[in-house]
Amino acid sequence: MSRLAIRPARDADGTAIAGLLAQLGYPAEPQALGARLAALEAGGAAAFVAEADGVVAGLVTVTVLPVLHQDAPVGMLTALVVSDSARQRGVGRALVDRAEAFARERGCGRMIVTTAEPREDAHAFYERMRVRATGGWGCGRRADGGGIRWPEGCAPAGVKSGVDGGTDAGFA
Repeated sequence: MSRLAIRPARDADGTAIAGLLAQLGYPAEPQALGARLAALEAGGAAAFVAEADGVVAGLVTVTVLPVLHQDAPVGMLTALVVSDSARQRGVGRALVDRAEAFARERGCGRMIVTTAEPREDAHAFYERMRVRATGGWGCGRRADGGGIRWPEGCAPAGVKSGVDGGTDAGFA
């Protein structure tokens, strides 16, 4: 893979996005995805694709959630998928980084993600990114650029813990 670009998803990506969503077990009709993309944008969320050598190789969706328990909203990854042929090449990390930047630009102080228990490949990916499971694979990381504050007992070896008032852990 010589060239990787992360960009907003667009209507013309419908067929590629449908194929990626099918890999997650969420079949979608390509022609329905334009309206879904518009609804995401209208709701303050975003979809980004990874384009490798001119081919859509991955997708991430992120939404911003206002929450009652803290001032800053929370960014939530709602979908992340990389095509089988593009895995282990930095595509997933690049997509997560773009989603995190989107959330940070909107004032989010934390990122969260959930993943189904049978998705062992997803769990391994998040672990490589230093995501810590907090039960049911609900995970999070700070998006404020100020570094990670880990709940006591959750930090990896060599990383200083710090209580941030939450029960979910983060990744660096």
